[in-house]
Amino acid sequence: MDLMYLHVVINPEVKILDYSKIIFPEACESVKGFFADVPRYRALELKGLDENGKQFSQYATGWLARIIQHEMDHLNGIIYTDIMDRKSLTCSCWNVVNDRGGRVELPYGVY
Repeated sequence: MDLMYLHVVINPEVKILDYSKIIFPEACESVKGFFADVPRYRALELKGLDENGKQFSQYATGWLARIIQHEMDHLNGIIYTDIMDRKSLTCSCWNVVNDRGGRVELPYGVY
Protein backbone atom coordinates (compact mmCIF):
# COMPACT_ATOMS: atom_id res chain seq x y z
CA MET A 1 0.00 0.00 0.00
CA ASP A 2 1.36 3.41 -0.95
CA LEU A 3 0.68 6.77 0.69
CA MET A 4 -1.92 8.67 -1.31
CA TYR A 5 -2.68 12.31 -0.67
CA LEU A 6 -6.22 13.61 -0.97
CA HIS A 7 -7.17 14.77 -4.44
CA VAL A 8 -10.09 16.76 -5.76
CA VAL A 9 -11.48 15.14 -8.90
CA ILE A 10 -14.18 17.00 -10.79
CA ASN A 11 -16.25 15.02 -13.31
CA PRO A 12 -14.27 11.81 -12.76
CA GLU A 13 -14.24 9.16 -15.46
CA VAL A 14 -12.81 5.67 -15.12
CA LYS A 15 -11.50 3.52 -17.94
CA ILE A 16 -10.83 -0.11 -17.02
CA LEU A 17 -7.40 -1.20 -18.25
CA ASP A 18 -7.31 -4.73 -16.84
CA TYR A 19 -10.61 -6.60 -16.70
CA SER A 20 -9.32 -9.33 -14.40
CA LYS A 21 -10.72 -8.94 -10.91
CA ILE A 22 -9.28 -9.24 -7.43
CA ILE A 23 -11.59 -10.30 -4.60
CA PHE A 24 -10.75 -8.69 -1.26
CA PRO A 25 -12.67 -7.83 1.94
CA GLU A 26 -14.11 -4.34 1.83
CA ALA A 27 -15.99 -2.15 4.29
CA CYS A 28 -17.59 1.27 4.19
CA GLU A 29 -18.62 3.98 6.62
CA SER A 30 -22.07 3.84 4.96
CA VAL A 31 -22.53 0.30 6.36
CA LYS A 32 -20.73 0.42 9.70
CA GLY A 33 -19.87 -2.77 11.50
CA PHE A 34 -19.72 -5.08 8.48
CA PHE A 35 -17.38 -6.16 5.70
CA ALA A 36 -17.59 -8.55 2.75
CA ASP A 37 -15.59 -9.87 -0.19
CA VAL A 38 -15.91 -7.55 -3.18
CA PRO A 39 -14.52 -8.15 -6.67
CA ARG A 40 -12.78 -5.13 -8.22
CA TYR A 41 -10.90 -4.62 -11.47
CA ARG A 42 -7.13 -4.85 -11.24
CA ALA A 43 -6.13 -1.65 -13.09
CA LEU A 44 -7.76 1.51 -14.35
CA GLU A 45 -7.18 5.02 -15.56
CA LEU A 46 -8.85 7.92 -13.74
CA LYS A 47 -9.46 11.10 -15.73
CA GLY A 48 -11.01 14.34 -14.62
CA LEU A 49 -10.36 17.93 -13.68
CA ASP A 50 -8.28 18.94 -10.68
CA GLU A 51 -9.22 21.66 -8.18
CA ASN A 52 -7.91 24.29 -10.63
CA GLY A 53 -9.97 23.00 -13.54
CA LYS A 54 -6.93 21.43 -15.25
CA GLN A 55 -7.37 18.06 -16.90
CA PHE A 56 -5.40 15.20 -15.43
CA SER A 57 -5.08 11.46 -15.85
CA GLN A 58 -3.83 8.90 -13.35
CA TYR A 59 -3.07 5.19 -13.75
CA ALA A 60 -4.06 3.11 -10.72
CA THR A 61 -3.59 -0.52 -9.70
CA GLY A 62 -4.10 -2.52 -6.53
CA TRP A 63 -5.40 -0.73 -3.46
CA LEU A 64 -5.72 2.67 -5.16
CA ALA A 65 -7.71 1.16 -8.04
CA ARG A 66 -10.01 -0.49 -5.47
CA ILE A 67 -10.59 2.80 -3.63
CA ILE A 68 -11.32 4.68 -6.85
CA GLN A 69 -13.87 2.06 -7.90
CA HIS A 70 -15.46 2.11 -4.43
CA GLU A 71 -15.85 5.90 -4.53
CA MET A 72 -17.06 5.91 -8.15
CA ASP A 73 -19.72 3.40 -7.11
CA HIS A 74 -20.94 5.89 -4.49
CA LEU A 75 -21.29 8.55 -7.19
CA ASN A 76 -23.41 6.08 -9.15
CA GLY A 77 -25.64 5.20 -6.18
CA ILE A 78 -23.98 1.83 -5.51
CA ILE A 79 -22.53 0.57 -2.24
CA TYR A 80 -20.38 -2.50 -1.80
CA THR A 81 -23.30 -4.57 -0.52
CA ASP A 82 -24.81 -4.33 -4.00
CA ILE A 83 -21.85 -6.17 -5.58
CA MET A 84 -20.39 -8.22 -2.71
CA ASP A 85 -20.27 -11.98 -2.39
CA ARG A 86 -23.39 -12.24 -0.22
CA LYS A 87 -22.14 -15.34 1.60
CA SER A 88 -19.10 -13.40 2.85
CA LEU A 89 -20.94 -10.59 4.69
CA THR A 90 -19.45 -10.52 8.18
CA CYS A 91 -19.99 -8.47 11.30
CA SER A 92 -16.68 -6.83 12.10
CA CYS A 93 -17.51 -6.25 15.74
CA TRP A 94 -18.25 -9.74 17.09
CA ASN A 95 -15.48 -9.43 19.64
CA VAL A 96 -17.20 -6.35 21.10
CA VAL A 97 -20.62 -8.05 20.97
CA ASN A 98 -19.23 -11.08 22.80
CA ASP A 99 -17.23 -9.05 25.34
CA ARG A 100 -20.32 -7.03 26.26
CA GLY A 101 -22.74 -9.95 26.34
CA GLY A 102 -24.65 -8.70 23.31
CA ARG A 103 -25.14 -5.16 24.61
CA VAL A 104 -23.60 -2.85 22.03
CA GLU A 105 -24.52 0.32 20.24
CA LEU A 106 -23.64 0.95 16.60
CA PRO A 107 -24.31 4.64 15.93
CA TYR A 108 -25.32 5.43 12.35
CA GLY A 109 -25.51 9.14 12.14
CA VAL A 110 -23.80 12.46 12.26
CA TYR A 111 -22.03 12.98 15.55
